[in-house]
Amino acid sequence: MRNLKKAHLLSKILCTLGALLLALGIKIFLAELFYVSSGSMGPTLLSGDYVLVSKYAYGYNRHSLAWSSQWQGQWRVRPAVRGDIVVFHQEGALSPWIKRVIGGEGEEISWQGDHLAINGVSLQRLVQPFSPFYEEWLPGGKRYMTQHKTVKVSPKILDHRQKVVVPPHSYFVLGDARQESYDSRFSQVGMVDHGRLLGRAEWVLFSVVPAQESKAPWWQRVRWDRLFKKVM
Repeated sequence: MRNLKKAHLLSKILCTLGALLLALGIKIFLAELFYVSSGSMGPTLLSGDYVLVSKYAYGYNRHSLAWSSQWQGQWRVRPAVRGDIVVFHQEGALSPWIKRVIGGEGEEISWQGDHLAINGVSLQRLVQPFSPFYEEWLPGGKRYMTQHKTVKVSPKILDHRQKVVVPPHSYFVLGDARQESYDSRFSQVGMVDHGRLLGRAEWVLFSVVPAQESKAPWWQRVRWDRLFKKVM
């Protein structure tokens, strides 16, 4: 009888450890849930969105792990594609950041205000009358909505024409809410090295208006139209 109890207890412990290892493996190698805490990617992503991130999209690095590591290598590296919405490690930040890839290695990116050019060619756009949004086209055909009539995070930087050349193994990233996003236009952020990428945003699984924006109960703050929405 005592042996049966021990065997039953051991079985429970092994099942629990197995479940924990499975969850850890999924988090490291397959997918992870990311909470969007700002409006810098609006209207594509909103504050309060819970986004499913593909962890295998760009390979693995030390930031992919669920613990602190000194490992400097990368494994199964795959490049990010222009237009991808990427989650990445930002030095000094408490949590990962999320932005859209605009340019890659060797490309010249220039901007003034909310006007953007890649290798000297201005991006096409379709402005909606009386709307704070417009549609923008990236080379290759990627289209998305971006926001322009918003409060500028730093008018002195955004209003003056500037350009950069993306260094090797790096990406120039921007927020879709162009005028209220800290991104690669700012020296404090800079280019995103491939070794800092955590994954690619795939789906909005759940979304709720943050409590600081509404005093309604959480079930009344759920954005039902955003559930299981593909990230474009």
